[in-house]
Amino acid sequence: MEDYKHAVQPAINKELTKMFLTYNALQFINKTDIPADAIFFRFFLFLKLKFLPDHSFERMSARLCAMETSPSPQNAETAYAATGDHHLFLLTVNAVLAAAKLDGYLDTVQLRRYDIPGAFLQRPLPFPYYGRLPSDLPPPYCNAYVRVLRCIYGARASNKIFDDDHTATILSLGYSQFEGDPRKFRIACPTDPTKFVIINTHVDDGGVIHTWQTKYTETLRALGNRYPGTLDESIMDRYLGMGFYYNPTTGALATFRTDSLPIQQTPYAMDLFDLTTDPTPVDPASYQKIVGICIWLLQIRSDIQLPTIMACTHNTAPTQGDLIKIIRVLEVRRSSSTALT
Repeated sequence: MEDYKHAVQPAINKELTKMFLTYNALQFINKTDIPADAIFFRFFLFLKLKFLPDHSFERMSARLCAMETSPSPQNAETAYAATGDHHLFLLTVNAVLAAAKLDGYLDTVQLRRYDIPGAFLQRPLPFPYYGRLPSDLPPPYCNAYVRVLRCIYGARASNKIFDDDHTATILSLGYSQFEGDPRKFRIACPTDPTKFVIINTHVDDGGVIHTWQTKYTETLRALGNRYPGTLDESIMDRYLGMGFYYNPTTGALATFRTDSLPIQQTPYAMDLFDLTTDPTPVDPASYQKIVGICIWLLQIRSDIQLPTIMACTHNTAPTQGDLIKIIRVLEVRRSSSTALT
């Protein structure tokens, strides 16, 4: 269990600092001070593992999420219900690339992506919510009652509040929404139709294809003023879990999905998705200790990402069959010719 905590504790500490200090989204409160008619949350914590398009490990982060235990406002939206779809965005990108190739301005096309850190936390709630933190957090956070002052991940109301604000900010810059897809925005230069910016929004992630650098720079500046910390992350080589490669010379766009992962033929992966053969319960602490080792190894062994992710889904109630699978991961890695010593 200590190894598991050692692997994930830095990510948990960073998340708690962000929630309580950076954004002042949560405040400790006595249970007796919670109004009887308050909207109440049950909090839980999960780990988020990110990988680069070449399947190498990028980073691990923790996310403190909220789930209503009392009725939600009628106008609340389920998280991500009104956000842009990356497949439809890529269809738009392909159409733009085809037109640019045909009309001779392919050399001006740029694919970018921006990120708004702590997106939901950037906006205050219309009135306080309340909740109780998970029992497995370190003191003084474990089982603590809190007042929620800002939008928070997982709460249905948060998505609508942030999305409405994000949309209004973009529209204020002169963009117009796509007909039938309100999460896509476009603006074109009135004197040169080959200069334009198209944005696809998915909560805090913006996918962009543009030929108008001045307008895109202006857009980023406005977003940064509204949401401090907004980043133009990089040339867009991945978006919403889908990696792709753009050839600026030919205009070709190649996508990479989960089926581009190397074929899993190693002994530890062949029965990874099969039902466990031994449902006997095992000690969660012992199981989590081994999972923690695998999480730490992800920094240098990206080839175990799939079994590690699967193993994490059984942390709450692991069985003997689950334990055998995760032990097999470490055994195969130890005995392989590329194993670390």
